[in-house]
Amino acid sequence: MNDLTFDTNLLNVDSPFILDTLIQLILAFVMALILRGVYIRFGTSISNRKAFSVNFFLLAMTITFIITIVKSSLALSLGLVGALSIVRFRSAIKEPEELAYLFITIAVGIGLGANQIVPTCVAFTVVVLAIILNSKISGKEEHYSSNSNLSLLFKNTDNLPELEQVLAVIKPHCKAHVVRRYRKQNGILDLGILVEFGTDNAIDKVRAGIETLDENVEIQFLNPQSLAL
Repeated sequence: MNDLTFDTNLLNVDSPFILDTLIQLILAFVMALILRGVYIRFGTSISNRKAFSVNFFLLAMTITFIITIVKSSLALSLGLVGALSIVRFRSAIKEPEELAYLFITIAVGIGLGANQIVPTCVAFTVVVLAIILNSKISGKEEHYSSNSNLSLLFKNTDNLPELEQVLAVIKPHCKAHVVRRYRKQNGILDLGILVEFGTDNAIDKVRAGIETLDENVEIQFLNPQSLAL
């Protein structure tokens, strides 16, 4: 019977494999931290960027770890393909910008996991600078102080406002808005609008403006974590 052997050098903290893996994971964390700051500061997505960008850390470090393990073994690579065919990752990506940042994160993980540290760092730096430069050129470097889901329910059967009237009240006080729900029937107008406010007191201004359309309107603001404001 053949003797089973185990390379005890892998358990040595001074082993090059262990040190390289630690360096790669630390770099993945640092790059994900930088990318998160860039996404929050210069991103234009109307969704909650702070909550979404938390995934950058886990994704970058996990991919780095996976590539580090499977890069030197064909059997492990095939096993990874089999595992991914069973486990399906589903994410509610609503905007192309979110997908682009996820691709950057994945590229960082793959590059660091393959021990291509210098090319990955150089490429990452160029991409980040390109994002910042593009934001400044296009004039979209502002970030917003408040994101809210605005829910409106009008029950005035005699004189329901039109959608254009409601948006005319909201637009002057927000940087971006997306109508997510619109239902008008049987004397009821139900609206769900995702808005990004530029100032903290914009919510009060929007509320006062909407109440001029119908003083009996039901107004509800929800933050991205669905907590009532």
